[in-house]
Amino acid sequence: MTKWVQMALKLKSIEYEFIEVDVFNKSEVLLKSNPAYKRIPVLIHGDNNCICESLLIVEYINEFWPNNGPSLLPSDSFDRAMPRFWGAYVDNEAFFGGDSIGYLDIALGSQLVWLRVIEILRKVKLLNENQDA
Repeated sequence: MTKWVQMALKLKSIEYEFIEVDVFNKSEVLLKSNPAYKRIPVLIHGDNNCICESLLIVEYINEFWPNNGPSLLPSDSFDRAMPRFWGAYVDNEAFFGGDSIGYLDIALGSQLVWLRVIEILRKVKLLNENQDA
């Protein structure tokens, strides 16, 4: 979920360059950056530092820039485990109720309004409706 990474970077006020990749015609940079899974997103930080997988990238952003913006995870070990668990669950499930959109998906989707509130309060753009996930 590239959007998760973009939101984390924006919440932490980190400037970045977004490079769109054709997932059907994978570039050498992508293949070299993520040789195991050969998929996006990949965060290239510095000369040779490549971090793969959305949730790992978000954790890296939070740890590398602890003083930029809000912390993305609680400081307590147990309290960090809960969002990590649910983040992995959301990352691996297309629909919470099975094979099609359902009640829980609608409930979660309705919470997206809070992202807009954060955008307004922090004066950042977290979601770009013209950009693919």
